[in-house]
Amino acid sequence: MRPDCPPRAPVLSRATPAVATAHAGRTRGEAGAIMLYILLLTGLVGTITSAVILFIISDLTSGVRQLQIVRAFNVAEGGVHYAMARMQEAGAEAYAGETLPIRDGETLLGTAAITVRCLDDSMPPCTGTQARYRRITSTGVLPSGGPRRTVVAVVEGFPSGLTGYAICALGNVTISQGITVYGDVAANGTIALQGPSSNYGKIDNDPPPPYTNNGYYTGSARAAGSITCSVSCAVQVAGTTSPNAPSNPCPTDVALPPFAPGTGDRTVDPPGWTMDATTGYDWDEITLNAAGDASGCSTGFIDLRIQTGAAGTTTVVNIRKLTLGRCGRLVILGDGRVDLRISEEATTALYAGQYSRFGMLSTDTWSTPAPVPAGRLIVSIRSAADPAVHFDRASVIAGTFNVPNGVFDTDRGAAGSGEFYGAVLADDVEIDRDFVFTYDPTATLGASTFGNFNRLRSWKDQ
Repeated sequence: MRPDCPPRAPVLSRATPAVATAHAGRTRGEAGAIMLYILLLTGLVGTITSAVILFIISDLTSGVRQLQIVRAFNVAEGGVHYAMARMQEAGAEAYAGETLPIRDGETLLGTAAITVRCLDDSMPPCTGTQARYRRITSTGVLPSGGPRRTVVAVVEGFPSGLTGYAICALGNVTISQGITVYGDVAANGTIALQGPSSNYGKIDNDPPPPYTNNGYYTGSARAAGSITCSVSCAVQVAGTTSPNAPSNPCPTDVALPPFAPGTGDRTVDPPGWTMDATTGYDWDEITLNAAGDASGCSTGFIDLRIQTGAAGTTTVVNIRKLTLGRCGRLVILGDGRVDLRISEEATTALYAGQYSRFGMLSTDTWSTPAPVPAGRLIVSIRSAADPAVHFDRASVIAGTFNVPNGVFDTDRGAAGSGEFYGAVLADDVEIDRDFVFTYDPTATLGASTFGNFNRLRSWKDQ
């Protein structure tokens, strides 16, 4: 180096500022990308979080609604059950519904709007062939509103009053040994079921065809007084045994019709005689002489035939006293109903001897009895005698009997069991040995009413 030469200044590259600028740009770009990434990630997380929250909220809302729907259904169902319970009580036939708060203790769960209507949507009480049915509609509403649920049920009621009882006594009922009653038995006094353990009297609920139960009765005994059983009421009564009932189970207001007997008498010999519009329906005393022999009526009956009109019509027959000898038979002709009024007051008004047939169709034979539907033969007896009505051994009887002042009595069957199809209302009822009573649901006295609406026919959640 030459000493007289000054030092050279450093040479700066022209690329240095550009490199610095590029470096700074890369730093800012990377930061922006990171920021954008962070923003995108944050947005994505937020979107996912929002979606999850919305899903949870939707699920919770759906769950809450489903819970409300279930609770509304429970309220509606509770209304139906309440209505059915109300329709077991007095006044059931006219019950038309109500608005019912459903509570759990003091907590109001909801309100059931209950309506009860006939099947034709008219207000109860109902009439016609569908009178025994009711349609219950219950709509459940929660206190907070929300969804509603409606349950519709159709229930069937049971006949009340005499209807529904095979035997009903304003006083006492005595059922001797060897007696089976297919139907319910009631008394405003006492009921006694007698007989040894090998042949006791019983009340059953499962009759042989064609008189199947169809749910009209349970084979129960109900009395305002005591119910006694010689073996055990748990054995002798198929249904419930209800002594000391708080009210009289048998109706006391079934009035007798007016009586207007004629003045002429008639004695009937084989093969018989027909009572019609020509001969007249009003008589003083009619007697059927005896036929057959001690072994039965295979050689023939003596018939008292009553001609009726068309279905739906009623033929009124007035007699002061009616006596059927052995193998005497009362036959109902035509399709109408007979209103038989027997007006004797002091002595036995209706007597039927051994092997009698009372209330038979024209198809009846010795080997194959053909009882008339009990609703087609109504027998009203004014007598207060003991017995006012007496059927001797091995008779076959059909009809609805109203004997409010006297005793209805059947005798023991020495040569075979007696049979009864229908219903009896009497002051006292005494059934001797070897008789089978079968309730016929067509039997009615007075106005037909229905109660105990506990037979469910249909159930619909709508």
